[in-house]
Amino acid sequence: MITKATRNAIRSQQIYPLHWHLKSQTLIDQLPRHTVHRAFILGIIGALMSGLTIYLLQFKGFTSFYFSQFVGFSIMYFVLLPTAVAVMSAYRAMGDDVMKQVKL
Repeated sequence: MITKATRNAIRSQQIYPLHWHLKSQTLIDQLPRHTVHRAFILGIIGALMSGLTIYLLQFKGFTSFYFSQFVGFSIMYFVLLPTAVAVMSAYRAMGDDVMKQVKL
């Protein structure tokens, strides 16, 4: 959804594509250019982050939460993770080769 919204915004000239080159490529640029492939990779990253979070909680000895702590932790996790994924998707969509066809 974020990729499509970003591409539509570029087409309507609400935002401009990044037009970066090899010298300015970042790790985000290495994401696949097709939306489905990108969503799959970002899903894997989210699953790895979840696994890392569970591992760190067990490592630190957090075996249980009070209900209020669990709700607070869940809200933070379920807000921050999708926000990070949405930002990465939008940033990558701004540099897609597909958008080089748009004349600005």
